[in-house]
Amino acid sequence: LDGAFMVTPQELEAIVGPKVKDAAAIIAQLEAGEEGKINALSFLCGAVAVCRTPAPGGGGDREDGVKAKARRMFALFDFGRARALTPSELGILLLSLGRALE
Repeated sequence: LDGAFMVTPQELEAIVGPKVKDAAAIIAQLEAGEEGKINALSFLCGAVAVCRTPAPGGGGDREDGVKAKARRMFALFDFGRARALTPSELGILLLSLGRALE
């Protein structure tokens, strides 16, 4: 995945939406590689891994965090929308997650 799925600060802002105020600072903190870019798939895996999961229905007890995060990651990497990951998709997910957590 080296060089693949690399995004600039402007592209990162388009991916994560207007709530991110300074994508350039985020990229700088994530040890950007070539030309100030980061791998979008690793960024998304890392974001899912460290974010809190919302409570179901907006209130009450939190959903099991690990299961909710796994569902989100699997959905992100189910590129064919088959509701199942191919061996290639699973490999990309695991590589991206490993790079996000290093």
